[in-house]
Amino acid sequence: MKNVLLILAFTVLVYLMWRLWKPVLTPKRTVQKDKANLYFFHTDWCGHCQKAMPEWEKLEQGPKQFGDTEVSFIRVNAEKDRETSDLYEVNAYPTIKLETPTALYTYAGRPTTEGLTQYLRQTFGKEA
Repeated sequence: MKNVLLILAFTVLVYLMWRLWKPVLTPKRTVQKDKANLYFFHTDWCGHCQKAMPEWEKLEQGPKQFGDTEVSFIRVNAEKDRETSDLYEVNAYPTIKLETPTALYTYAGRPTTEGLTQYLRQTFGKEA
């Protein structure tokens, strides 16, 4: 019984040390008030990403102002920019994330121009 308690205590100690030493990456909330970033994380080999890319390009050409918020559209090739992908905890493609001054949201809808535009309207208001 004493050995079991010793092993359990050692396991807990190792876990706590791992949690303390493990680097935690969190996005820096550098988005200014009345601004937002919409990220499109993709890879070259992903078929769904290739299908979504023309939709994203149309979105980039559209309005940038929704309500009082100016939205920046940012493409991230996850293979070439692993640091950003890891920072935003991206592990599936395509992934679309909306970063505001106070929060980070993962878009769960279809990556279409219409769907994303509607999402931005619902979040911030109509296009200016």
